[in-house]
Amino acid sequence: MQIDGLAWRALLEAIRRRRAPFLGRLVRRHRGRALHRFSHLRPGVPATTPKVQAELLYGKEQRFPGFRYLRRSTGETVYFGNAFDVARIEANDFAGHFGILQNSGSSYFNIFDGSADLARFSTSGVGAGTIWATPKKRLRQGPYLLWMWLRTLPRVTWRTLREIALEVFDVVRAFVRHEPNRGHFSFVIRSMANILQGEITVAAMREDIKAGTRHLFINFIGYDKAAHLRGPLHPFAFWSLKLIDRDLRRLYRMAMKSTACRYDFFVMSDHGMVPSRPIAIDAGMEFEELMNQELAARGYEGPPLLLRATGNLAHLYLSSDEHLDHDAVVARVPALEGVLSRSKYVGWWVSRAGDRLRIVRDGAVHFVQSSDAPTPRLDADLVRDLWKLLALEDSGDVVIFGAREPEFAWNFLDEYGCHGGDEPEEQDAFVVHPDGFNPEGRRLAPLDLFRFFRDEYHGGGEAQSSKGATPPPPA
Repeated sequence: MQIDGLAWRALLEAIRRRRAPFLGRLVRRHRGRALHRFSHLRPGVPATTPKVQAELLYGKEQRFPGFRYLRRSTGETVYFGNAFDVARIEANDFAGHFGILQNSGSSYFNIFDGSADLARFSTSGVGAGTIWATPKKRLRQGPYLLWMWLRTLPRVTWRTLREIALEVFDVVRAFVRHEPNRGHFSFVIRSMANILQGEITVAAMREDIKAGTRHLFINFIGYDKAAHLRGPLHPFAFWSLKLIDRDLRRLYRMAMKSTACRYDFFVMSDHGMVPSRPIAIDAGMEFEELMNQELAARGYEGPPLLLRATGNLAHLYLSSDEHLDHDAVVARVPALEGVLSRSKYVGWWVSRAGDRLRIVRDGAVHFVQSSDAPTPRLDADLVRDLWKLLALEDSGDVVIFGAREPEFAWNFLDEYGCHGGDEPEEQDAFVVHPDGFNPEGRRLAPLDLFRFFRDEYHGGGEAQSSKGATPPPPA
């Protein structure tokens, strides 16, 4: 069970506010021991769902520069919110590869399907023309989905009315308190996520559990959508988390009562989120436009620079044809570093300088010879991430990170909660797992989870393990 965008510290705050009582009970010690424990998970940079799920589901490390980036071979922008882009990536990068959901698996609301037999509401599936895969023939998907909808109609109606009431209350409160409001389309996003996942998807997973489907993976996106709109600690976001907590409780009870399959229950987040403010709101224009205006004022007459942003991380492209190192960047746009260093919206940036990384941070320039070289004032995990990020063909010529203020980070997009960079909140993901998993208590990476699931439930990926599928002994 993945809760998209939820940091561990945000979960602890939600438990304190009684917005996640089930998750609180899941990790609470009872009679000297806990059935479940938690481990820290570091998503890495960029801190995005596509990166984490590519590593978790397929074991493919650091595949994508961000949620948005420029494909240099075509000059087109790749956007993981575009289902057709995701479908092409899944087909080109992962078709035929081992995925942890293969051999009796179902996937719900994920970016990628992990080679699941049934992928429902996955972004790649929508792009490929399959919203709701069923074991039946393709022509019967519509009637099957209609049957699922009618079956859950009473609860769907109640939750829809409740969502409308919440939206009216939230709009009035935001107006009275002069809080940021990103428009009423937020109601559609949040309500669709909460209602579809909370009722139709849970009903479908009930059928999977009854049938003994071995591997189930659902990505709950309601909190992430709400946190982008208002902020990760806003009551608006915690309301969505409370609904997710209730659905997790329902699924946990179903799984523990199953007589067809003995399930292990994991709850994880893919990344955290930091409170943010949009640069465009403060500056009156997007950062890309602001930067190009500043360069023009300093005599730059070349083509405009392109920015492709993922929250507080942005890829800056001077050329779509070739990857430029620092010397080439300075030769083309001599004033660029001056513009970046004077901008209150830019915290630091990195580029390649021959066989080294050139990192400009806190007024100092750091040259890193290799990913294993110790670097004063820079986290070793971050340095390794930057090496892998800048090695990608489609990464920017310069990678920029938004500045951090005491209460928020500057965001290159129109969001009040963001992720993508290396702020502590963004790297504060977690895994709630059965006791006995990760006994050393070390900080995990998505690839660690992939290896565990592959080895524990698939026999190393070569043969199907019997663990997780053995029926319980008779009562």
